[in-house]
Amino acid sequence: IYDRMDRPILTQDAKMRAENPNRYLFTKYDCLGRVAYTGTYISQFSTAEGTEGNIPTTVASYCESQTTSPLTVGGSQIYYTDSAYPKGTALEEIYTVNYYDSYVDTAGMSVPTLVMGQPTTVGISVSETTRGLPTVSRVRVLGTSDWITTIIGYDARGRSVYTESYNSLFGSTDTASSLLDFTGNPTEALSIHSRTGHTTVTTRDYFHYDHM
Repeated sequence: IYDRMDRPILTQDAKMRAENPNRYLFTKYDCLGRVAYTGTYISQFSTAEGTEGNIPTTVASYCESQTTSPLTVGGSQIYYTDSAYPKGTALEEIYTVNYYDSYVDTAGMSVPTLVMGQPTTVGISVSETTRGLPTVSRVRVLGTSDWITTIIGYDARGRSVYTESYNSLFGSTDTASSLLDFTGNPTEALSIHSRTGHTTVTTRDYFHYDHM
């Protein structure tokens, strides 16, 4: 099912329909057309035609905006509004959340000011150098209330040089850092996997290129 801007907002496969014809996977977008968050939605209609006919036509129903304080949506706290269709108590559960432009909802993680000796946007100007870029994503571990949260750090040219992921189910953290040359090729990469009660695993790779 599509909204008035021809973007898919509700989907349902045969298995979902057999279990509950009113349940859909929903997708919400921000005002630039980027996916904001997804999850499950319970429609008041058992037919796709009825659900589609309930889609409002007002501009406010088209997109979500990031907020500075969390809002409870679908039983989860997220830093987004709940203005676009579908919304309200009919949102059953949130599966994924994507943030852009600034760092919010990071599960206590942060991008370092330096990554392998190169300055990141955090050490320069977050509001300008990360504008238009994905910064944080959260993915629910299905069947639990745990999340995998990932933050992405960029250098002054907007190139990804750092990622950190935290899995709250296992209490594990994975970080990946890259040192890039002028053309954007990695010359060195550092990966660290740590988990409470376990030995930290560190891997460092070096890359060399020929004249081609």
